[in-house]
Amino acid sequence: MNADKKINSTDLSLINKYILKVISKFPAEDAEIPDPSNPGILYNGRFDFSDPNGAKCAWSGSNVELNFYGTEASVTIKSGGENWFQAFVDGEPLPPFSVNTTTSTVKLVSGLTEGVHHLVLWKRTEASLGEVQFLGFDFGSGKLLSPPSPLERKIEFIGDSITCGYGNEGASKEQSFTPKNENSYLTYAAITARNLNASSNIIAWSGIGLTMNYGGAGGPLIMDRYGYTLPYSGAKWDFSKYVPQVVVINLGTNDFSTLTADKTKFITAYKNLINEVRKNYPDAHVFCCVGPMLWGTGLDLCRSYVTEVVNDYNRNGDSKVYFVEFPQQDGSTGYGEDWHPSLATHQLMADQLTEEIRSKLGW
Repeated sequence: MNADKKINSTDLSLINKYILKVISKFPAEDAEIPDPSNPGILYNGRFDFSDPNGAKCAWSGSNVELNFYGTEASVTIKSGGENWFQAFVDGEPLPPFSVNTTTSTVKLVSGLTEGVHHLVLWKRTEASLGEVQFLGFDFGSGKLLSPPSPLERKIEFIGDSITCGYGNEGASKEQSFTPKNENSYLTYAAITARNLNASSNIIAWSGIGLTMNYGGAGGPLIMDRYGYTLPYSGAKWDFSKYVPQVVVINLGTNDFSTLTADKTKFITAYKNLINEVRKNYPDAHVFCCVGPMLWGTGLDLCRSYVTEVVNDYNRNGDSKVYFVEFPQQDGSTGYGEDWHPSLATHQLMADQLTEEIRSKLGW
């Protein structure tokens, strides 16, 4: 009934639901049966495959997805910093774990019922914490099966710490950043994508801006990092490998949170980013977002400038550029670390953005 080729209580439950008309058909009717003669892994996100020892990634939410037969699964990971991961087996989340500037073999799960299982291994932390290499999976006496099919719907998110999920699992705004409490799986970006049955490529970096980084700090800006698969090693991304129908931009918080960006420079930089998006994805719907961390004059200016950018594109015939404002956080849903959005706030943002995208694309 559920395509695992075994008769057990799960099948009896499905039969009961079918008889009661809770479901109209069995999961096996829609299931894509994994093929043991064609093993493989689905890589979601920006990955570099130039090293035969294993695929490398850096950006938030990069994940590997696979099917396997057996009762257990382990992975060997090499990490350039304190990166945190979370595995999901048959849709169930397992405890997060870290690999810090070393190579480690981690037992992801054991004691499963022997059969076909689905595994997602998700990178929770952001690119600034270092690159990651997946050196191989082991399934004990089991084996890797054919990979899941990639989703047709695709969304690219371009942002800063908000989109990274900076501190979203923290207990209070007084806490400083800790990698363990950064969970990209529960950001507004990843939740929105799952709501819409879409994959997500998350290109985000804490503290980054369009014209300046947080507090006027030096270093690369978003356009300096956007074109890379591996921003530290310099591996460039081939934009033809992932062509999204939707691009979500949430930038400007660091341009206005402590200092005030020059209007001309900000609008020019924002348009340069949209033009780059248009060059790579001519038909994409672009959602230009503001919030929820800005307040006062900074919020007023950022809203005004981004609205002007969107209106300019609309007046010039590009009707697929939209403005979205997330309500200013007020503490009613809590805070993450360093005043960042909490898990509850991310959920509210996802709810809003999901409806915005549905209304424009009919998803």
